[in-house]
Amino acid sequence: MFVSNRLLVNTLIMLAFFKVFGQLSEADSLRTNILLNASGNLSYGNVDRQIFLGNVQIVYRSIGNTWAFKTQNNYRYGNINGRLTENDFNTQNYVYYKPDQTIYPYLLSFFEQNKRLKIDRRFRIGSGITYRPLRSLQHLLKFSATVLYETNTFDKSEESEEQSLSSIEIYRLACRIFGRHQFKKIDVSVFYEAVFMYSLSAFGDMGIVSELGVDINVFGNMSVISRINYLRQDLTVQDIKQDDLFITYGFNYQFKSKKISRNKKI
Repeated sequence: MFVSNRLLVNTLIMLAFFKVFGQLSEADSLRTNILLNASGNLSYGNVDRQIFLGNVQIVYRSIGNTWAFKTQNNYRYGNINGRLTENDFNTQNYVYYKPDQTIYPYLLSFFEQNKRLKIDRRFRIGSGITYRPLRSLQHLLKFSATVLYETNTFDKSEESEEQSLSSIEIYRLACRIFGRHQFKKIDVSVFYEAVFMYSLSAFGDMGIVSELGVDINVFGNMSVISRINYLRQDLTVQDIKQDDLFITYGFNYQFKSKKISRNKKI
């Protein structure tokens, strides 16, 4: 009975939250792209478990595509038997200069609060460069390198494993690979991203952020999506595991504005 109720609740949650949801294709020449994600799960029985994940992403390109701005905001809420286990938020913001070129620079800022990892505040700011060897309407491949300045403030009730500090500052080098491949004959898209972060400071910390996903078109702008996310952070608070693995699924709907004319130059 609990299994049936669980499947019914999952279906109702997805129908309620996934009305406006989609996967951004960075190969598109769109002036404005808005992406809203939502997914959730309710489970009742021996263990009561509720979880909700939300994402808002906006991309805006200037006329002539000289500048582009991207903001991505994520929220994760969860509880087990009425005890709050997740109340996590992060925002990532990018400014790109001439992103139509094969090589282009960018600036970024990042802010995070994470109850699971007992992070009160994490802030990153930096600049980098992207090399894009492959770009078409169906395929996209990019490599990036970024130099970052990062500050971390951990939960004041805990101490970090490194030198028993509750607040640290780190300079990092981040290397990223991103790819998206659309197979129109079967209406399937595969996308992946991996970021490797190396500490340039004395802590010797390394981090990994990765994602692998499949997007299957159902009809029109509606599709089904499944993601696998793996995270690793060497520098953690005591009693917090260094690895996280998430598997999510849901429906997509994407809103797109008019395309930018590539004939107009600035």
